Amino acid sequence: MKITHYIPLMAVLLLLLVSVLVFSSCSGSDASAVTKPLATTVAAPITTTPKVTTTVVPVTTTLPVTTTQAPETEKEPEFVNAVFGGGPFVTGNKPVANMIKNSDFNTLMIWSVHVDEKTCDLWLNDILVVQNGKLAPGFKTATWDAFKNDCSNITRIEISVSAWGTKDFEKIKNIIQRDGTGKDTLLYRNFTCLVDATGADAVNFDDESLYEVKPMADFAKMCIDMGCKITFCPYSSMDFWYELYLAVGKEHVDRIYVQFYDGGAGNNVINWVRKFGCDIIPGYWCLNGNEQPTKGKKTPAEVTQHLTDNINRVCGGFMWLFDEMISAGTYDDYATAIKTAGANKQWK
Repeated sequence: MKITHYIPLMAVLLLLLVSVLVFSSCSGSDASAVTKPLATTVAAPITTTPKVTTTVVPVTTTLPVTTTQAPETEKEPEFVNAVFGGGPFVTGNKPVANMIKNSDFNTLMIWSVHVDEKTCDLWLNDILVVQNGKLAPGFKTATWDAFKNDCSNITRIEISVSAWGTKDFEKIKNIIQRDGTGKDTLLYRNFTCLVDATGADAVNFDDESLYEVKPMADFAKMCIDMGCKITFCPYSSMDFWYELYLAVGKEHVDRIYVQFYDGGAGNNVINWVRKFGCDIIPGYWCLNGNEQPTKGKKTPAEVTQHLTDNINRVCGGFMWLFDEMISAGTYDDYATAIKTAGANKQWK
């Protein structure tokens, strides 16, 4: 075998020898070493924040108990049951007050106030009652104290100014033109004194001669300034009264009395209601004793019937005159006649 044939073999043997020497060297240096376990990475413990369970307690606020109240039933208007009275309302004192107290009337009409054009003195019929802003001796305070304090059935008092043939509104017109309508005028002071003394709630206009809007509207505004309502008591001249109604103001004129006797005996309820656009209060003249009905004078039964026939167009009734009813002993009958009709009123 040639030497060249051994060269590869020798190379292999040499490589093996070197490998053995290297392995022995490595083994000797690490003989005493402890084989270390594989290092395992231990994760830090997960610290979880414990879940806070908050128990939510509902907040109960004690609210005031609100009870739904049924709306109050609106009180029906009062069916007007009025009576005009003259002398007895001035001088009658307690006996007359007791008659009124025990009747079914609810409204007193002081009939009738007259004015002195020169002095502005006020008269109730032929009795001087107010002078220079003060009550005159002829005014019986006891009468009106009894009316105001004892007659709980009386819910309203009115002063009726003028009457047939007296021309009081002409006088008032002249006084206003002369003195004006201020609070310092005698006319103003005298009427204020009478209103305070009687406890009047309204001033009733019974003009039967002047029929002029401006002076009457000026006087009405004077009375309104005193705290009074205004009412009318016509028997004719419907257009004039409606014009005055507008001039004074519907909010101030709260009652329309209409005479259905004497010159107003032919009046028709429907015509007045259509003109004013509101219910009216018809008035009747009582019988004096056993006389027969005439010029609109009616028996108590006839009063009830007329009001009943027109019950959807009227808000009451009135009688003229208490003075005559006393002598005939019929004031209770007439008061009951109006009340009877009013019981059938269906308020809108």
